[in-house]
Amino acid sequence: QNAYVTHPRGVIHLRLKLEWNNERKALLSYLKLPTKTEKLGNAITLNCADTKAFRNVVLTIQGKDVPGRYKQIVMKGLQREMKLYKVVMKNAVKEQMQDIVFWVSPFTSLCFFVAWMHCVYSNSVVYVPAYFVAGVNAILLKNYLYFGKDDYNAGFTPITISEMLLGLILGGDHSSYIKSVQVSRKIQKS
Repeated sequence: QNAYVTHPRGVIHLRLKLEWNNERKALLSYLKLPTKTEKLGNAITLNCADTKAFRNVVLTIQGKDVPGRYKQIVMKGLQREMKLYKVVMKNAVKEQMQDIVFWVSPFTSLCFFVAWMHCVYSNSVVYVPAYFVAGVNAILLKNYLYFGKDDYNAGFTPITISEMLLGLILGGDHSSYIKSVQVSRKIQKS
């Protein structure tokens, strides 16, 4: 078997714990590239209890493929994946443009309309890159507010924007502006 065959090969349960002493440094760490460690060389490590568990993890993640070796089935899988990305991106952009044109989300459409009219009024395309970045940020913010609810994240609540701002502005050593993730089971309504 290999990674591009869709047969199930098992389950990996991971428990992750992330701790930091400085919230500002933790948030700003997203803006820089990770530093290369001497011993690991940026490798991801996973502690396993024994050799059998390690072998099962490797088989589940990679299958029988050795990374870096050429195989025809891997090449075909990558081509299918790229074609799928192309179709998904094309449909997503088309749907977003239709939503803007037909005023499905009035606030987003109004922002794009005002930006377009400002470019037309000033008779310049100099503002287009700035408005493009602002538009992408507005769409990301809208998605964050929409999908950041408990209904979509199986009990996980992401860091709120106010927590991020407080962590960036006032965060320091041993600050606690960012709340820890609380996971709770949902009560099934019958």
